[in-house]
Parts: sequence; C-alpha cells; structure tokens
Amino acid sequence: EAEEARRKEEEEKKRKEKEEEAKLKKAMAGVPAPKGEMSFFQKVPSKIKDLEINQSLLQSYIQDIKKHYDEAFEDVQSEAKASQKELKEVGDRLKASLTSLSDKLSQLQDASASLRQERDQQAQEITRLASQLEAATSAGRGQGRWWFLTPEAFAVLLALLL
Repeated sequence: EAEEARRKEEEEKKRKEKEEEAKLKKAMAGVPAPKGEMSFFQKVPSKIKDLEINQSLLQSYIQDIKKHYDEAFEDVQSEAKASQKELKEVGDRLKASLTSLSDKLSQLQDASASLRQERDQQAQEITRLASQLEAATSAGRGQGRWWFLTPEAFAVLLALLL
C-alpha cells in the first residue's frame, strides 16, 4: 500500500513537472538561445529531472538495504532464540544428571559405610575366633597332642573357614 501511494505521488509529481515544463517552453518560445548552448531556462528543468531520478534511485537503494538488514536482523534473532532454547535444554539435562550423580554418590557412601562396619565386625569376630583357636590348640599341646584338635578348636577352625 505504501509502495502504491508512493508510485501515485511520483506520477502526480511528473504530471506537474510536465505542465511546468510546457509553461516554461511556452514562455521561452520568444527567447533566443545562444548557438550551441542551452539557455539557463532550458537547463534548469533538465537538471531538476536528473536530480529527481537520482533521488528516486537513492530512495529505492535505501529501501532495498533496509529490507536486507531487517531480514538479516530477523535471522539473527531467530538463531539467538534457538540457541537460548538449546542452552536451556542442555542446562536442564546437566542439572538432572548432577542430581542423579549426587543421589548415586550418596547411595555409594552409605553402602561404603555399611561395608566398613561389616568388615570391622568380621575383623573382631576373626580376632575372637583366632584367640579361641590359639587357646584350644595350646590346651591340646599341653596334653601332648599337638596334631589333635579339641572339639572347641575344630569349631573355631570351621567357623573361620566358613
């Protein structure tokens, strides 16, 4: 619509210029021109017409450049929005991964503490059974039976093996 209005305005301007040019020619009809040169009054309309053409071309060029920059700006904006969306998705995935890793680390720490406690209990049990075995074997040696295990020593040895 703006383009059509501009076009109509230019047509009206050209029509008025032709009328002015015609009036000027009528007025200049009786004025002799120097030989080989156009008179001042003949040059002015030509110069004005050239300026209007240049102005029209410049205006068209500026509009094309503006359109190009507007399109480029829209492209940059859409790319920025897409990048923001992608970064948000990556951030959300990282956050979820970190939460999951934190939970797993907590579980592993709990399991490790439980295993340490169980290991300590087993070490105490082994120490207790070893001292019982030592006591049982030394009692058997005192009786001259170094190869023979007392029933208590056999039970301790069996518990150690299991």
